[in-house]
Amino acid sequence: MKMPGSVPLLCNIHSEMVGTIVVSPSPYFAQTDAAGKYSIKDVPDGTYKATSWDKGKATTVNVTVKGDTKLDFTPAN
Repeated sequence: MKMPGSVPLLCNIHSEMVGTIVVSPSPYFAQTDAAGKYSIKDVPDGTYKATSWDKGKATTVNVTVKGDTKLDFTPAN
């Protein structure tokens, strides 16, 4: 894939087996650990759009980074 975006991965046998590949044009990204925690280091101060994916659904929020900024993505049920 040459364009940024997301590609769903599905299993045609097991419906619970799903995944997503995200192609990002940014060097600022993270993958969660087993506890669901993540960090993105060395992001310059500024205003950005941050996107998280949970169960194939994207959530995007605006975030202003200034120093040590924390952002919590809590998926909506």
